[in-house]
Amino acid sequence: TTCSLTPGKSYKLMSKPGVYFITSECTKRPFRNSRIFFTYFDSWQDVAIVDAETLNKIPDDAITFMPWGIKYALKSGSLIKTITDPRVFMLVGTNTYWVSTETLFNTFGFAWNWIEDVASSLLGKFTKSSDILNTTDLPANSLIKYDGSNKVYRLEADSNNPGKKLKRWIKDEEALGKIDFRKDRIVTVSSTQTYDDGADVE
Repeated sequence: TTCSLTPGKSYKLMSKPGVYFITSECTKRPFRNSRIFFTYFDSWQDVAIVDAETLNKIPDDAITFMPWGIKYALKSGSLIKTITDPRVFMLVGTNTYWVSTETLFNTFGFAWNWIEDVASSLLGKFTKSSDILNTTDLPANSLIKYDGSNKVYRLEADSNNPGKKLKRWIKDEEALGKIDFRKDRIVTVSSTQTYDDGADVE
């Protein structure tokens, strides 16, 4: 059947502040805050005014919030998922890596409230890379620290040993600040997880 409003567009009533997104299934979801709205649209002028009868004909979606949209700027280290898929991905650079088990998620010191819900279109901007199946599968360019230590290291591919990674100690806050990686998403690893040392990051 034809949807009475345009999927992918936003609408509101003249007399009410609430703004709704029309999904591809012709249901409506509310925007809970302006930050999320502006990851889909550039201006409030993109919101069309509609009468109550027309808007009320559109059923409410089972999901009662909007995830971050395609314009949302994600940084390396982010943990993301879509609202229709329970898999959690770690973003490093332009690649995503599936964290395959809850045990691994907890072992790395991740917190469940770190996970951000994103639109499928946003997830699709990145390249699906290898899965994280065990603790040694952390991707190159991740930031790690050992349990019980404040030292932060960057993992890098070992050019002399394909398939292996080196750890490089980041010597100070200034050097850490120059690295494009979320500083609140540093992975905690066990002391049994060892890497050869590379040159310090200064």
